[in-house]
Amino acid sequence: MTSIIRSFFLGMSLVCLGWPALAQVPAGERLTLINFYDLTDGPNWHNNSGWNGPVGTECSWFGVTCINNRVWDLSLPGNNLSGILPSNLWQLSELHFLWLSDNQLFGPIWKETAQMTNLQYLYLWNNQFDGEIPVELAAMPNLEWLALSNNSLTGSIPSAFGSTPKLRVLDLSFNQLSGSIPATLGQRQTLEQLILGFNQLDGSIPPELGQATNLTYLMLFDNQLSGPIPAELGNLSNLERLSLGHNALSGSIPAELGNLSALTELRLGNNDLSGTLPDSLGNLTNLRSLNLSSLGLTGGIPASFANLVQLEEWSQALTSIGDDFPAWIGNLTELRDLVMFDANLTGSIPEGIGQLDQLEFLNLQNNQLTGPLPDSWSGLSNLDTVWLSRNQLSGSLPASMGELGALRIAYLENNQFSGSLPTSWGNLDSLEELYLNANQLSGRVPAAFGNLSALEELRLQDNCLIGPLPAQLGEMPVIRELNLAYNCIDGEIPASLGQLTTLTAFNLALNDLHGIIPDSFLQLSNLNQFAIHDNRLRSNNSELSSYLSQLNPSWDISQTLPPGQVSASINSGTSATLSWEPVPFYLENAGRYRITATAVETLFHDRFDADHQPPPPLDGPLVFETGSHTDDSFALDNLEPGTRYRFIIQMISDPRPLIPFGPPPQKNSLVSDPSTVIEFVTP
Repeated sequence: MTSIIRSFFLGMSLVCLGWPALAQVPAGERLTLINFYDLTDGPNWHNNSGWNGPVGTECSWFGVTCINNRVWDLSLPGNNLSGILPSNLWQLSELHFLWLSDNQLFGPIWKETAQMTNLQYLYLWNNQFDGEIPVELAAMPNLEWLALSNNSLTGSIPSAFGSTPKLRVLDLSFNQLSGSIPATLGQRQTLEQLILGFNQLDGSIPPELGQATNLTYLMLFDNQLSGPIPAELGNLSNLERLSLGHNALSGSIPAELGNLSALTELRLGNNDLSGTLPDSLGNLTNLRSLNLSSLGLTGGIPASFANLVQLEEWSQALTSIGDDFPAWIGNLTELRDLVMFDANLTGSIPEGIGQLDQLEFLNLQNNQLTGPLPDSWSGLSNLDTVWLSRNQLSGSLPASMGELGALRIAYLENNQFSGSLPTSWGNLDSLEELYLNANQLSGRVPAAFGNLSALEELRLQDNCLIGPLPAQLGEMPVIRELNLAYNCIDGEIPASLGQLTTLTAFNLALNDLHGIIPDSFLQLSNLNQFAIHDNRLRSNNSELSSYLSQLNPSWDISQTLPPGQVSASINSGTSATLSWEPVPFYLENAGRYRITATAVETLFHDRFDADHQPPPPLDGPLVFETGSHTDDSFALDNLEPGTRYRFIIQMISDPRPLIPFGPPPQKNSLVSDPSTVIEFVTP
């Protein structure tokens, strides 16, 4: 609309070919323009072409449009104007269009502005004007658009605006206005848009607004309005947008709102509304955006909502409305955003969800959804984000999700998913964040996950995954967080993980990993969070040990390792004492030692070097256990005289349950590698 009007004015200034190329405006208008330039820091405008030029050039100055040698249009939006408006701007008495939005203008809006009796459009939004709105503006006989949003205006809304004869748009949003909404605004039959959101207005919504039947926009969001929603608003047959969210409105949602057949946007969220959803809202078949979040509604979702086939955005978060997730959701094929977290939803996610081929954002977290995920995910070709955390979903993860080429974020943690990770998910080229922690997943991490070239965060902790880890995980080029903690992963750490130089958070703790930590970990120079405790790992590289200690100071005293300095002293033909250096461990009463011995004569025992004696079977006939990992000796009694014995010692740390504020939980019973073999012959 704005561009059409401006083009009309500009065209009118050019149609008369008999006019001279340079037309002189009245001297008073020239002086007013120069004063305007000076007071708004004209030299630093983004574009000040022509300004303060010779007499007769005024109509060619940037932003100035003239008709019949009079300034009709002054349009300088987003041009870096800074300062106050001149109080004599009213001397541009033929001005029809004043557009100064998106600048840094401040100070009051002068009451003298009302003397511009020809002004139709006053656009001053997104500046820093303060003070009250002059009541004199309401008397402007030709004013159609008054747009003062995004300023610092205070005071109340003049009730006289209900008598502004041609007023079509009143936008006072994003200010600091207070008081009540004038009931007189309902008398203004010309009014098409009433936008008062983000102020400090209080009181109730005047039922008289239902008389302004030409309204297309009624935007009263983010105020302090209270009381019920007037049923009279259902008379606004031309209304396209109704936004009442973030107030303190109470009572039930009027069934009369279902009469608003032209409505495309309905926002009622974040109020104190209660009761049930009216079936009549299913009549709003042109609705494209629906927000019912943070309300006190109960009674479920009406089946009539299946008729909202134009719906693109539906938010019902933090409204514990209950009921099963709608089986008819597949009818709403235009849905792009579906947000129903913390809505007390039950039941399963239906196969029909795969028909939502426009869906981009799905958030159903923190509900009571159960059952497996449907196999129809491949139909969600535009899905960008799926958020199903903290439900009771179970079963295996659908391989069909591996076909979601647009998927960037998948949060599926804190459910009961089981089975293995689908190899097909390695095809998710756009995937950036994958959270599958706190489920019951088993099997190995697929080597195909190394193909996830866009993946930045991978959380697989607290599952039942086993090892070994695939070397291909070291091929993820932009990974920042990798969490595999609290699983049952065994085997050695692939040296290729040291290639993940973009990592800032890396967690391998509470598994059953063993062996030497790869020296390649020295390349992980961006780490600021690192955990590797509660495994069976060690390092022979002093530089690496020092680096790891900076990141995880107790890493080396939290490993289940064989004791050192093992020796034996023979006391008699029937007794001996084994001694060793205890393994330092960061928890008390968290482990013990197992001593395994054999007395079976080995035919070629004397052909082995003392440091390479074959160990006795780990399930040998003689097994002893100490009481604590702090023990440093064990007395052997009832030995057979004249018998050769071979011993090994292993440290054991037991599984630990999850205890609030207790030690880290551990799912595995960790048994260290055997110590060196000790052999002796009783006399």
